[in-house]
Amino acid sequence: MVVAMDSGVPTSPGEGDLRNTNFKPESVSGVQAFEQQSVHMGFTTKAFMASLVACLGAMSAGIVMTYASPAVPNMNSQPNPFRVNKEQQSWIGSINSLGALFGALLSGFLMDFFGRKLGIMLAVVPFVCGWIVVAGSPSVAVLYVGRLITGFCKGLLVGASHVYIAEISPASQRGMMLTAASVANVLGNFYVYCFGFLLPWNWLAVVCAVVPATMACLIAFTPETPRYLLLKERRFEAEESLRWLRGPLCNIDAEIEEIENSIRELGDRAKLKEFFEPHLLKPLLIILGLFTIQEFSGNSIFRVYTVSIFQSAGNSMNANMQSIVLGAVGVLGTLVSSVTIDRVGRRVLLVASSVSMALCMTATGVYFKLKEVDPSYANERLSWLPLVSLVVNNFSFAVAYDPIPWMITSELLPTRARGIGNSIGGAWQGICFFVVTKFFQDLSDVIHIFGSFWVCASVCVVGVFFVLLAVPETKRRTLENLENVFK
Repeated sequence: MVVAMDSGVPTSPGEGDLRNTNFKPESVSGVQAFEQQSVHMGFTTKAFMASLVACLGAMSAGIVMTYASPAVPNMNSQPNPFRVNKEQQSWIGSINSLGALFGALLSGFLMDFFGRKLGIMLAVVPFVCGWIVVAGSPSVAVLYVGRLITGFCKGLLVGASHVYIAEISPASQRGMMLTAASVANVLGNFYVYCFGFLLPWNWLAVVCAVVPATMACLIAFTPETPRYLLLKERRFEAEESLRWLRGPLCNIDAEIEEIENSIRELGDRAKLKEFFEPHLLKPLLIILGLFTIQEFSGNSIFRVYTVSIFQSAGNSMNANMQSIVLGAVGVLGTLVSSVTIDRVGRRVLLVASSVSMALCMTATGVYFKLKEVDPSYANERLSWLPLVSLVVNNFSFAVAYDPIPWMITSELLPTRARGIGNSIGGAWQGICFFVVTKFFQDLSDVIHIFGSFWVCASVCVVGVFFVLLAVPETKRRTLENLENVFK
């Protein structure tokens, strides 16, 4: 069964559109007309629902990243079996990214060997176990172990989820569906902020386990991606999968042939050494560059230290409530992105986001500088500035830098290189996230917190030039067409 939805984006048959050019609504009746109209518009309910299930992986990742923000301050304010000092706080916030590094490296192998769907399924069960370890931690050391496990599963899950969504989506809807993963990621942040306001850190961990547990139940009912099945020469299963995704009235022959031709031209699974060849090295460097800007632009700092930063700012509003506002604005930003990214394009959003974030980081740094020079003036006249700046910054980040780097990873790399490429990208993101979150407090001790924000602003300025000079536009282009860009 399929549901009609107009993407608002015209596509041409040459760009992988699934529409039937001989569509005649009067030739069918009732439900059949409704279904055929849906196929004509390149959208199916089943593909969308399967994408939403995969999006739970992105939501789980957002939960892992943000957990420390409300949990760490709570550990020292509630009767607990242990207390955490400043050094331990930085490890609780960052150690999950070390687990994500190794999870991302293994993710590509699991995706290519077991499949996109099974690669996801292998991550969600230990994910739940990791949260149980966190919830029952009797000491900081055990808490570290739980955070490592959840980070490892995050690394396994994020790349696999994005590849899965990219490979089941019609070309005209791929941007929207991949952006839905970023909406889910930010929803994970919002989820933690809300429950972190209500629950102590250990019960918050229990609530965090609900999302991967739900995904474990639902992913079993979705199909493997047609591209992976054709890559493994399982044509009959690929046809069944694509027919399930596109609907029984859709003619899938053209799409199957296009995928087969692409796989035939590109050959077997890429080897690691091939990533030093220009046709894979160029897109990989673009991907790594975007992840670097994503992490060093400052948003990762907010996700881990949101409550602490707002407490330092001295605003009269409760720090946890400000975090909830920040999370809600992030959700709004990704929703805006989901409806504009296939119309406006990736490059325009990235440039606009970079400029906006640079201004916001600069303004936040100015506030903290004034707070050191003239605390009374900053508190009386400018106490609103950190919240407003960080809200606008989070919105700008959510519109572009949250969804697009993972989207570009799934779009620029050919099918045969997508597993390894996602592993490398995910591992690099984990390294950057660890460096930023682990050493933010140390850097702030050396150059003060305002200096740290100005460093982030400089990274955003670099992002403007990087996007203009290096990043290609991918909107409304099929994955098969994009595979030829760097040949």
